[in-house]
Amino acid sequence: NTKHIDKKKMEIFNFIGKIFALALLDELTINSCFNIYIYKIILDEHVSIEDLVFIDSEIYHSIEKLKKMNDLSNLGLYFVQDEKDENGQINTVDLIVDGSNIPVTKENLDYYFQKKIEYMMNKDKLLINQIKKGLYTYIPEQLIKIFTSNEFELILNGTPFIDVNDWIENTSYEGYEPSDAIIIQFWEIVRELNQEKLKRLLQFSTGSTRVPVGGFKCLQSNRGNFAPFSISKINYEEGKQNYIKARTCFNRINLPNFPDESKLLEGINL
Repeated sequence: NTKHIDKKKMEIFNFIGKIFALALLDELTINSCFNIYIYKIILDEHVSIEDLVFIDSEIYHSIEKLKKMNDLSNLGLYFVQDEKDENGQINTVDLIVDGSNIPVTKENLDYYFQKKIEYMMNKDKLLINQIKKGLYTYIPEQLIKIFTSNEFELILNGTPFIDVNDWIENTSYEGYEPSDAIIIQFWEIVRELNQEKLKRLLQFSTGSTRVPVGGFKCLQSNRGNFAPFSISKINYEEGKQNYIKARTCFNRINLPNFPDESKLLEGINL
């Protein structure tokens, strides 16, 4: 219930908006945990029935089942929503005027879905408006509104897909040459990784699971300077545990000169 959102939480969400703004101004990706539904509200875009999957997946799948049914009269559905108050008590709230007396039918099903979406959005809007307020503290609203929600998410968070060819093409080396056997083996192993493991390797190496919109050539250090991914040579020590070590501040990994591919696989340890 938005009436019971405390001041501290409001301040936190306002601060999140300011972080968004500073990240955009400094061209940094931040890997925020919000889904596209949140960005749609920030940009005042229409939230559709399909977006329900991001809000409440159980309700979304229930709605998908309702769509396939020809007769809804036996379900006892009305334009209402159960709501838990601060004491844990369940109350029934009308989604429209006199909603508890208006049954859901095949004809008004889409309207019912839209009212459910509006109800769920209203629960979040007070906090999301604080994000907007913080965001617009540093960036004029009209400059943000030129983006769609998808574009805004990409600019803020980077792209979730990792292109290994782009990664290889924008890697520099210290102590190694691209033609060295261990480097060839390293990239052969990386090419075999699925996207989930690629994200783990990228996060290990750079601190982020996403790539900037411009690709690997746009990677930045924690100081905001362009810092391409690099592989630096360190000595392999026989009889000791040898692992790849990350320097995330500089988007660099220290790669021991492993004697063979099996040792290299152990060192990557994904």
